[in-house]
Formats: sequence, structure tokens, C-alpha cells
Amino acid sequence: MIELKGVNVTYPGGTRALKSTNLRFEGGQFVVLLGASGAGKSTLLRCLNHLTPPTGGSITVDGIGTLQGRNRLLTHRRQTGMIFQQHQLIGRRSVLQNVLTGRLGYHSTLRSFWPLSDQDRSVALACIERVGLLEKSLVRVDSLSGGQQQRVGIARAMAQEPRLLLADEPVASLDPESSHRVLSLIRDVCAEKRIPAIVSLHQVELARTFADRIVGIAGGSVVFDDVAGNLSSRELDRLYRQASAPLPEAETQGHTRPFTPVVPQPLENQI
Repeated sequence: MIELKGVNVTYPGGTRALKSTNLRFEGGQFVVLLGASGAGKSTLLRCLNHLTPPTGGSITVDGIGTLQGRNRLLTHRRQTGMIFQQHQLIGRRSVLQNVLTGRLGYHSTLRSFWPLSDQDRSVALACIERVGLLEKSLVRVDSLSGGQQQRVGIARAMAQEPRLLLADEPVASLDPESSHRVLSLIRDVCAEKRIPAIVSLHQVELARTFADRIVGIAGGSVVFDDVAGNLSSRELDRLYRQASAPLPEAETQGHTRPFTPVVPQPLENQI
């Protein structure tokens, strides 16, 4: 469980990227953060592991307590797997070597200069097998497809043996088939391990297909928080047509191309 109380972020210059936010995420939930580009999704996601420290409010993690102090924060980050849009892999290294980096949080800096243990290798190989890439274990990552590279990123996150999974636009650069495979994998791992997965997306239909719960964000505020089936055309209109002007560059950094949000039309009724 992870709980946010009154969490907010104000960037230098006075721009409020995230307004006072109260949320609670439970084990086994697949939660999608949905909203237009610049709405505050990435800021919220990065607050959860203090990559973007909150300006105010508190974050409490089950088994750790309030995220205050270096030791608590290090423990939380070790237990938080992060999946990135651009994968953040070392292309010239093998799949196994990349996944093993997920074990570094369990060792001192000095110990990390030597080969990791057989136990660490066993954990890494089990994670690689789980994402269906065992036969690619010794292959350089830069020879893999985009979808396969994202699966390596998922395996690396799994190797941390996390209690929380965060994914920032994990399928933004993937084709529809690969997108479905990646999100299915994240959802299944989340259910198997009984850990929450919090995923930011732009694609409404993917959110509806995979999410147990959708948290809609517009202008730095949570404007929708409910099961996916209750995301109506009216709520979509509120999320996109009434979205505020984009937040500062810090909100969208890491994206290699600008995103122009497509305003969804009302609906009657995507390695």
C-alpha cells in the first residue's frame, strides 16, 4: 500500500505542476494515470519514488512509513520497479547484464564492482524467462526490437523484487500488438505478485482495456478516480477539452518527440 496525503509540487518560478492530491494504491491493482500531455501525470508518477520530491504533503508506504530520511527513501526506491518509455537500457550489454542491474540496490557500491552472485543471476534469469526472452539472455540489447527491449525493462524491474511497479508511458513508441503484449505482461505480473502497478498513458482505449482503476488528471488536479467501466464520454470531455495549458518542460522531459493530444470524441457505447 502507498498513500498520498495533500501531495503537491510547485516548480521554481511558481508554477504548480501538481495540486493537493490524496490517493491510495493497494496491492494487485493495475492503475492507469490518464490525461492530456502536460496534465501532471509524470509529475505524480515521479513523486511516488521521489524522483520529483513533493513540495508539500506526505507519502506513506506500508512497511516503511512516511518517506522521510535517507534510509527510508533508499529502502523504498529499492522496492520500487520503474519502467521507462525509452527503456533506459545499455545497448552494448546483454539482456542478462541489463536485468542484473535490477539487483544492484541490494549491494553496496563497492560490492557492485565485482560480478554478482549466483543467486542474483538465478533471480535475473527467472525474470527474463517470465517475459519470454530466455533464449535472448546473452544477446546484445541493441539488436532487439522495441517491444523486446521494453520486456527487458520489465524484467529488470521484476529483478528488484519490487513491492510497487511504476511505468511512465511504457508503450508510447510501440505498435499496437507490442503495446498490448507489454501492458498484458505488466498487468499479469502485478496480479501474480499482488503489488500495485501505476502506469501513465495517453491512449484511452488501452486504459479502458487494461486498467482496474483510472485516475484522470487535468491541470495538475485529480478530476476522475474510479473503475475503468465508469469512464464516460462526459468524463473524457472533462479530462481533455477542459485541460489546462501544458505544464513546464520538467513535466514532459524524457520524451523524444512532442505529443499533440487527440481530443477523444464522445463514445457511444493497442515485444
